[in-house]
Amino acid sequence: MTEESVQTSSLTEAQALRIAAARAAHAAGIAVMPLLGRTKKPARQGWQMAEFPDLAVTAEWARVANIGFRTGSISKGLVVIDWDPGADITGLGALPDTVTVFTGRTDAVTGQRETLIAWYARRGYLVTGKREPFPYHDPRAGTPRRADLVFEVLEKPL
Repeated sequence: MTEESVQTSSLTEAQALRIAAARAAHAAGIAVMPLLGRTKKPARQGWQMAEFPDLAVTAEWARVANIGFRTGSISKGLVVIDWDPGADITGLGALPDTVTVFTGRTDAVTGQRETLIAWYARRGYLVTGKREPFPYHDPRAGTPRRADLVFEVLEKPL
């Protein structure tokens, strides 16, 4: 058994996923930073001026903490738009085709939002016909205003 397999076998699923994401980001030239707890706040002072971390440091941060991606020139000009559902983004105009990542629910939107589903369809997402129940019991889902919500599962070929 190799040292890496021993280390990997003792990881939680969340740690393994964070490390994989951190390694992929590093390989793509995107700088990673550790975050405080379950927040979006950087865990390190002076992170804005820090040099691009090496892979071992990046993987260790991902093992012990949530991670965030640094934007700007250190990450090949990466730009992030944090759009909350329901926000009016019409003033942004047409956005270029780009990689899209959803946080929270990564692959679904509420089935009752036909205009939102159409927006995703224009960006290459396919309606799968699968539906999942809305998590009414989960406080992270907010306070729903109707009792018939479902998630419409979408897929985007990469």
